[in-house]
Amino acid sequence: KANYDINASNPKIINYPNLFQERFDHLDENQKWEYLKTFSFEGNGRLVYKYSQIRCQEILLGLIQNFDSINIQQLAEEINFFTKHLSDKIEGYTIVSEAFSYLQNLEINERVEKTKLLNELDNSEPRSSQLTFTISFGRNHDKKIHLDYDYIKFMKMSLNQLIHFQNRG
Repeated sequence: KANYDINASNPKIINYPNLFQERFDHLDENQKWEYLKTFSFEGNGRLVYKYSQIRCQEILLGLIQNFDSINIQQLAEEINFFTKHLSDKIEGYTIVSEAFSYLQNLEINERVEKTKLLNELDNSEPRSSQLTFTISFGRNHDKKIHLDYDYIKFMKMSLNQLIHFQNRG
């Protein structure tokens, strides 16, 4: 089992996440260690940009999968800080900020229903480093939880629209 102790040292050169490593689970063991070290209390500022997209994706996942059990105040502070200071360099925090505001302003019952549906529709599995291509025609029906404005539009659909989408398979 991997050692993710943030006090441990790692003499290896750790590659940047590639385009297909969208989530923490997609990172290799060394990248996971570095990511955790970056966003710990003893984090390294120069590494924030390296893992910012992964961090934003993980925040979006957390909002949808565990909204009622996360520390809202701490998360709001992180989102506000990075949106204010780095939104020109890290677009992901602007997207996360929009999702956070939207979910926070929903009535509790609607948020629970909506996040449950969005979580069920999330069809993302950890990807290997093998490159694969998907060719699709027409609308994109892959509604995994994904850090982009199209997903935020999808997330904002009514419950009935999401249920209809889910029933279509």
